[in-house]
Amino acid sequence: MKRGVNLAEVGLGRENDWNALIRLLQYIKGTWDHGLFYTKEHGASIATVYTNDTTHLDDPKWGTAIPQAYADASYAEDTGRKSRSGHVFMMANAAVTWYSKKQPVVALSSTEAEYYALSETVKEALWIRQLLDEVGVKLNDSTTIHQDNMSTMAIALNPIQHQRVKHMDVKVHFLHDHLEKQDVKIVYCPTEDMVADIMTKALPQRLHCKFTRLLGLRSLATLKGFDEPTYTNEQKF
Repeated sequence: MKRGVNLAEVGLGRENDWNALIRLLQYIKGTWDHGLFYTKEHGASIATVYTNDTTHLDDPKWGTAIPQAYADASYAEDTGRKSRSGHVFMMANAAVTWYSKKQPVVALSSTEAEYYALSETVKEALWIRQLLDEVGVKLNDSTTIHQDNMSTMAIALNPIQHQRVKHMDVKVHFLHDHLEKQDVKIVYCPTEDMVADIMTKALPQRLHCKFTRLLGLRSLATLKGFDEPTYTNEQKF
């Protein structure tokens, strides 16, 4: 719903766009009672909660509340061959912030498209860390960013500049700088588990359902112990 592709077609609508709009409304009708469900799991303390008198408390109530990010990008799927960046930040087993936006320039490779998405995710991670600090939650560890492109990870983790990324020099240095400061760390994630993929393109039903559940999306009926509502073929996505 956040992809913004609907606005891109305003004034240029065709029959396919109309059918897509009907499909979207059917999806909304079938998921009207869905929302994000946050849970707590017991585990090691990951944050220091402090008061105005700087008393530090290791508080286990935060459980899995440490933010973790997933960053992804589609490659040249737009008619203008621009890629789309997407990321999701998870806390307490559900999404807390997400992003889906067409990249401002045409990426020359899937690696470059992923790197643009990764740099945007780092900026969001820094903002979240600052926000948590301002409300009294100081993170004791780097923010983990999951990435499924090994070439992108190699460039981010290697300070040696490669010929193919010289035109991205500023972004490369920006990302590596915050890796060295241990503000963030990058961890490989298989594409099958890359939940941010849902922010970059339309997915097959199996993956769509898998990722919406991983995002913490639940129906009110399920939370109350009732069965999930069944949909007709017209209502399914």
